[in-house]
Amino acid sequence: MRALPLSPVRRQLLVKDLKIFLRDVSQWSQLLLLLALVLLYLYNFRVLDLSRIPYMSGFLKNIYGFVNLGMAGFVMATVAVRFAFPAVSAEGSSFWIIRTAPITLHDFLWSKFWTAFVPVLVLTEVLTVAANEFLGIDPFLKVVTALAIVFMTFALVGLAVGLGARYPRFGGDPSQVAGSYGGVAFMMQAVLFVIVMIVLLGWPSSVYLLQQQRGAPLSGSQLSLIALCLAGASGLSLAIWIGSMRSGVRALRAMGD
Repeated sequence: MRALPLSPVRRQLLVKDLKIFLRDVSQWSQLLLLLALVLLYLYNFRVLDLSRIPYMSGFLKNIYGFVNLGMAGFVMATVAVRFAFPAVSAEGSSFWIIRTAPITLHDFLWSKFWTAFVPVLVLTEVLTVAANEFLGIDPFLKVVTALAIVFMTFALVGLAVGLGARYPRFGGDPSQVAGSYGGVAFMMQAVLFVIVMIVLLGWPSSVYLLQQQRGAPLSGSQLSLIALCLAGASGLSLAIWIGSMRSGVRALRAMGD
């Protein structure tokens, strides 16, 4: 932990959260179950034989690439609502110690974000990259979907942690917190966000692949629209991430007022 580029306060908060997670059998056992389902999901892509449709296999592979991105986004949202959203509520009655400790609520909430961000990113990035390799999609789509997962992880984990700070339930266990009003609100927003991201990334990617198949270069207007869609997807992700975290910090500060 000392090798991480974190302040001493955030490093100690990270160590605390990791110890609590490892000591809670119900938490990491559910994570192992989720990993088993992910492996089953990858196996299905491994045995998927699109070569039986020779005239459509290339097209279908690229379509499945975006289906895989959407599924990875929904997996990410599910993991976030189960493990990132209850992060603040998991402090329980000991939250008053955080309030009286010589640490800022900003550092406290951001430590929750980074604790959830890294494992969620690793899980969904491995899921996406491995499935795309099994499908054999176009290299351009491999890069687009891999980068999309990074931005989506920032947005969804930030949204989960921020809403979890706005709607805490210090008396409930993580599963009850995930099924609360705040958890349902997060899932609705997460599904809408994933759909918007698929639209913003799907159209420019389809234009690029269509022009590549025709052997024609992209026009100036097409390049501008592609750049606009990609910038919109990244800007939306960053705006949700920063806005949600700031909203969560304000909500925590308002508890003591």
